Amino acid sequence: MEVATALGWRFSTSEAAWRTSEASIDQYLSEVDRHNSSVWITITPFGLEGRRRSYRGTELTNSAAGGLLNRTRTVKGRPMKAAGHPSSIVAGHFAALAALHALRLRKDSGQPVHLDVSIQDTVIVTGVFLECAHALFNCS
Repeated sequence: MEVATALGWRFSTSEAAWRTSEASIDQYLSEVDRHNSSVWITITPFGLEGRRRSYRGTELTNSAAGGLLNRTRTVKGRPMKAAGHPSSIVAGHFAALAALHALRLRKDSGQPVHLDVSIQDTVIVTGVFLECAHALFNCS
């Protein structure tokens, strides 16, 4: 197993290290269906559907996949990891909103609700908000 270093982070290039088995995802979903009697929020790097559903994520990969690394650059123009855990924080904010929405859906339907929050999607949407703010406030 080869180990590489990028931006001070060590990661394995072995596929087993960066993927979750499809069976474990399906098992998780069946457990949610079995135990959820009200509202269940799941936060995943790339969502529970789609071709990247089994990919694992770190703060660095989540920031890169969502486009945040494209907005944070060094003086020399190289991508730079933002301080702290911005993609995780943004995902947490969206998860809180999703929980409120799920509570409303639960109240209206009377059925259990399971919502999946994709960290990549939340970072992408946040980037769009930033671009709109720049346009609205004539930032250069």
